[in-house]
Amino acid sequence: MVDSDLLGAIIEHANDIVILTRAEPLDEPGPVITYVNPAFTRLTGYRREEALGQTPRILQGPDTDRATLDRIRAALERAEPVREEVLNYDRDGRSYWLDMQIMPLRDTHGRVTHFAAIERDLTEKRRAEELKAEFVSTVSHELRTPLTSISGALRLLEAGAVSPLSDAGSELLSLATRNCDRLQTLIDDLLDMQKIVAGKFEFAEERIDLGELVRAGVAQQQPFAARHRVQFDCRLSAEKLVVRGDANRLLQVLANLLSNAAKFAPADSVVTIEVRRADPSPARVTVADRGPGIPPEFHAHVFEPFTQAVDNELGGTGLGLSIARALVEHHGGAIGFHANRPVGTVFYVDLPLVG
Repeated sequence: MVDSDLLGAIIEHANDIVILTRAEPLDEPGPVITYVNPAFTRLTGYRREEALGQTPRILQGPDTDRATLDRIRAALERAEPVREEVLNYDRDGRSYWLDMQIMPLRDTHGRVTHFAAIERDLTEKRRAEELKAEFVSTVSHELRTPLTSISGALRLLEAGAVSPLSDAGSELLSLATRNCDRLQTLIDDLLDMQKIVAGKFEFAEERIDLGELVRAGVAQQQPFAARHRVQFDCRLSAEKLVVRGDANRLLQVLANLLSNAAKFAPADSVVTIEVRRADPSPARVTVADRGPGIPPEFHAHVFEPFTQAVDNELGGTGLGLSIARALVEHHGGAIGFHANRPVGTVFYVDLPLVG
């Protein structure tokens, strides 16, 4: 056992905040503070004697999220540990963000007597994330206007708006067009990711025939597959499978899976798309290719942003699957994959059915 005086000294000199509250009462006015360490006084501005006997509500303010507080209260009522990010306010009314971990402390009879909270200041990290998101959004929007003009000019050249180009000129034009399209995709993906992180992604709500949605998505991606000499084999369930959500966002998910499959599948191969009822009840869409598969060491990173399992000259932002996961999870579903090394990958999307 570690000496209690040594533990006390560690807590007193810790950079993280440590707060101890009595477990009772959980209802009004709530648990009262029985101990705070010096890190608490440095961040909040409250002297120790001002905090003792108060409830943690003295740290809450107008923008403290009530739903977060409700989750914390529910966990404490169940005597379970809980971790949340919380916006609090110091003695002068300035806000700050905390990574808060709360755990119940029990006596020798197993009864919960206190709750210990260990809190880390996230304010600077949050501000850095906000600045990064603002920078990405600003730069992406500023790039869109000139990129649209460049793209339009390239399309006119491709359509023969000026004198016919030489073979070398046509090849350079094709290269410029492809890279312009890649840049447009990157900008769109960056803006989508920024909206997702900020919680500002807008979703419609409607009943969707999943089979018809997949049929439409496959038709949209058919020209892309043809350019890569890949065929789509679409197998739809005879049963009508209805899900609820935003059709355009689900088409975005499907477009990502189909374009990835077409890019990485070998020429003259078939990508199989299947829609069926999964056991026991979700609707499942699978996209299976015969590409190089995903290396085992990359499996844990497939849905992380800015990552790609296979380096290739066909491009890609490394954001598509991360965005797809966020969109699917918003619909109450799940996305995953089965990698059949050395050949083939099957991605699947499960969505809840509605009556």
